[in-house]
This record gives sequence, structure tokens and C-alpha cells, in this order.
Amino acid sequence: MLSTPRSSTVFRALWVVLLFAGSVRVVYWLVYARTMPFLTHPLADAGIYEGWATAIAQGDVWSRAAGVFYRAPLYPYFLAAIHVGFGETMPWAGLLQSALGIVLLWMVSRLAWRIAGPRAAIASAALLALYGPLVAFESKRLPTTLGLVLHVASLVLLCRLAERPSVRRAVWAGLAL
Repeated sequence: MLSTPRSSTVFRALWVVLLFAGSVRVVYWLVYARTMPFLTHPLADAGIYEGWATAIAQGDVWSRAAGVFYRAPLYPYFLAAIHVGFGETMPWAGLLQSALGIVLLWMVSRLAWRIAGPRAAIASAALLALYGPLVAFESKRLPTTLGLVLHVASLVLLCRLAERPSVRRAVWAGLAL
């Protein structure tokens, strides 16, 4: 029978995976920023989200432009907050989403640990760190990363709620959903 690794060893391994994932994202950004014109000129969905966020940042909080609410409505407000805080979304949206990708890795590893043990935590974090589409989507002005973070956060919060039920935990889990 395999022995269970000590918590300190698992945490060190998870930190190594998180640092590796961060370095992958930095390298990706360095290459992407030099070679892709879509970073400064968003097209298709990214362009629609960018326009919607700009309208929100300029005061049209309800953004009643025709046809906007057939898309994920939280994401433009996320971009609008970046507009207000930094003046523009490029490159801040992608950088913040890359940071959210690291948070996602950590949350998935914690969820895996809770459900399947420490080895699953390390394996899930390592696999997600190497999952190319996740890294690519983090750099785009698309709601994929924010949606994944909120969905996994809701799973983590629902697990905590199941372990120790409370109104506060139920409210947080509901908000994440």
C-alpha cells in the first residue's frame, strides 16, 4: 500500500507546480505580446465584450445597447473595472486572467485534495498547469477564465458547505454560482 505524503511535502510540490504554471504564463505572454495583433485589436466576441465594457466604464452601467445580454453579462463588468482601474484593458485583462488561472490551479488542487487526497491534488495541478488551451484563453478578452474560476469556486464552497453547513457558507456558494 502506498503511503500518504506529508502535508509539507505536498504543499512544496504544489508551490513548485504553481511557480511552473506562472513561468509558463510569463513565457506565453512574452511570445504572444510580440506576435499577435489581436492583443491590441480585439476581434469578434472579444471586440463585443470590449465595446460593452467601454460603455459601462463610461457610465452606461446598464448598457442597454441592443443584443448585449445574450452574452455572459458579468464579464463586461469585470473588463469595465479594469478600464476604470487602469485606463484600458490591454494588457491588464490578460494579465489579471493569467493570475486568475493560477488561482484556478490552486482551487482545483485543493478540491482534488479534499475529494481524492494529496496525490490527486498534485496530479490535478500539474495537468492543469500544462493544459495549453487554458493558458491561451487566459490571454484573450473572453469570459472563459472568469467563468471557470467562479465555477470551481462554487464547487469548493459547496464542499465546505457540505462539511459544515451555515447560512454564510450557503450565501457565498450561491453567489459563486
